[in-house]
Amino acid sequence: MIEIDYKQLNSETLNSLLTEIVLREGTDYGVVEVSVADKKKQLLNALVQGTGVLVYHHSEGFCEVFSRVELDKVYQKISTKSVDNY
Repeated sequence: MIEIDYKQLNSETLNSLLTEIVLREGTDYGVVEVSVADKKKQLLNALVQGTGVLVYHHSEGFCEVFSRVELDKVYQKISTKSVDNY
C-alpha cells in the first residue's frame, strides 16, 4: 500500500478518484442511503481533517480512503509480522 498525499493531486484527478471509490463501495449504508455527492464530501472532509488517508493498493490496482486509525493498525500488524520473522 502506498499513501497518496491528496493535496498533491489536481482537483479533477481527486474528484475522479473519489467518484471511483464511492461507486465501487456503493452508497447504501443501512436505513439511509447516502448520495454519491454526499459520500464524496464525507471522504474529502476526512482527508482534509486528517482522519482519512488516500491509499493506493498496488497489488489490487485501485485507491481507497482508509481511516487513519485503521491504517495505523495495518501498519502495526505488518511491523509485528516483520519482527516475528527474524
